[in-house]
Amino acid sequence: MPRRLAPTLAVPFFLLASLGMIFAPTLASAQAASSNQGGGFGLNETVNEINGGTGGKGSTYDLSATPEQIIGRIIKYILQFTGIVFFILMVYAGFIWMTAQGDEKKIKEAQGTIKAAVIGILIVAMAYGITSYVLTNVSGAASNTTATGGTQ
Repeated sequence: MPRRLAPTLAVPFFLLASLGMIFAPTLASAQAASSNQGGGFGLNETVNEINGGTGGKGSTYDLSATPEQIIGRIIKYILQFTGIVFFILMVYAGFIWMTAQGDEKKIKEAQGTIKAAVIGILIVAMAYGITSYVLTNVSGAASNTTATGGTQ
């Protein structure tokens, strides 16, 4: 009979491995971006950008962002956070299901968590899609109308 890891060791190992998978692409992206800039991005360049410098190639600080851009970034971060929560819930439910060992109560709990996570991500995706569609069409229709009245 194969020996199993004790649950006290399996959970921290599983969480550490999950976090590694989440943050590994970010670390790799950061290394690739700094190596493409010919000498890297030093402290002087960063301070120059923050203080209203040129904001040249590779700039991450846009000091002249419009309110629409700021709101768009906030929405992007909220959607990214929602995706992370969905991923964590799915991994958690899968872990509960795989360690249930035939316990119907745990299996039902895991299935309920998976159903709730899928329904939640679908609601968020549909809300985003509907909002994006409406705002695109309303702003497009508003910019295509011309004022009638007054002299031309």
